[in-house]
Amino acid sequence: MFESYDFVVIGAGIAGAVVAERLAQSGGFSILVLEASCSAGGLLRSDRDHLTGIKYPIYGSRALYSDDETVIKYLMNFGSFVPYEHRVRARINDRNFVVPINLETINQALGTSFDAEEAKAFVKDDIESSAITQGTLEEAAVTSIGRSLYEMFVRGFLTKQLGADPAILSDDAFNARFPIRFDNEDRFVPAAKWQMLPKNGFDDLIDQLLASSRIDVRFDVGADSFATAKRLSRIGVVHSGSVDALFNQQFGPLEYGENIVCWKHSKPADVQHFPVVTYPDFETPYFRTHAPAYLPNSMADPKAEKILVGYEMSANAAIPDFLSGCPAYRYRYLAKSLENKRRHAVYTSLVSEMSGVYALGRHMIPSPNIGASVGIALETVERIRHSV
Repeated sequence: MFESYDFVVIGAGIAGAVVAERLAQSGGFSILVLEASCSAGGLLRSDRDHLTGIKYPIYGSRALYSDDETVIKYLMNFGSFVPYEHRVRARINDRNFVVPINLETINQALGTSFDAEEAKAFVKDDIESSAITQGTLEEAAVTSIGRSLYEMFVRGFLTKQLGADPAILSDDAFNARFPIRFDNEDRFVPAAKWQMLPKNGFDDLIDQLLASSRIDVRFDVGADSFATAKRLSRIGVVHSGSVDALFNQQFGPLEYGENIVCWKHSKPADVQHFPVVTYPDFETPYFRTHAPAYLPNSMADPKAEKILVGYEMSANAAIPDFLSGCPAYRYRYLAKSLENKRRHAVYTSLVSEMSGVYALGRHMIPSPNIGASVGIALETVERIRHSV
C-alpha cells in the first residue's frame, strides 16, 4: 500500500473494476480501489454452496448481454465465457407463463387464440380504456401493455420488488424491463448479439480485472470513503457509490430500498426448472426465485438429490417459516419515488461540474445491464485520459 495514488476508485463492482484495470494497464496509473464490503463483485458476488458444490450468485442470477463488440472483446481478455440465452417464467396459480409478455403469454393468460394483429388490437383497446396516474411507473406500464396484462404480470411484482405501488413511483426504464411482443419469442433479450456468462462466475472475472500489480484494493471501507479518496488521490477520484455522498447530501439524502435473497436446499421435483421465475401475485411473499443449477456455468450434478434455490423478497416482508434460519443476503437499490427521482437528477447534473471527479455505476444510472455498465466504464476511462 502506498501513501497516495494517481486515481482512487470507489466501489469494486464491475464498473469500478473495469475503470481501475484500464487506468492501470493502458494508462500506467497507480490505482487504489476502496470497497465498502468484505470482497469485490458488488451485486455480482458469488459463494460456494457446501452441499451441492456449485458456485451461486448470492444476490440472484444475472447475465451478460451486449451488442457492443468493444465490450465483449475487452471482457474476453479476462476469462472464458459460455453461451447463455436468458429465459424467465412467471408463476401464477401453479401455471408458468413466458415473460416478457409475448403472444403465447397473452393467449394463455386470457384464454384466447389471438393472432398477432388481434392481440395488438386487444392491447390497444385495453390501453385506451384504462384510467392511469400520470407521470408514474403505472402510466409507463399501462400505456405499454394495457391494464389487464399489467394487473396480471406487473403490478404485484413491482410492488413487492420496489416496496410501493407503481401508481406512486417514477417511470424509469419500464419498456426496457417489460417489453411486449406479438410473436412467440421467449428469450429475455432476443436482439442482443452476444449473450453469455463467465465460465467461472462474475466474481472471478472481477478478480481478474483487479489483478494488476498497479492496483491495490482496500475492503471494509467506511462511510467516509469519498473523503479518504480525495486525500489519497493525486489526479482524480472515480466514484461508483451513492452520488449524494459527493455533495454531503446537500439537497437531502437519496432514499434506498432494500431487498434480500434467502437461499434454501430443496428436492428438484419441488422447485422450478428455470434459472429465474417471477411471482407477480400479491399472496406470495417473494417476487422472484433463482435456481443457479440450471445455469450453464454452474457445473451442477444433474443427478443431485438437492437443488439450491434463492428466494428474493423485500427486506420488509415477513420471511416465510420454511426460510427461517436460511442464509440471507441484503442489497440496496435506489428508491423509485417521484421525489427521489427529482433529487437524484439534481445530484447527477452537478457531477459534471466537479473537477477531477467522475461518477458511474448503478447509483449514477439506475438499473443498467452488465454489458451497458462495462461500456459506460470504458467510455469513462477515455474521457479521463483525454482530460489529464
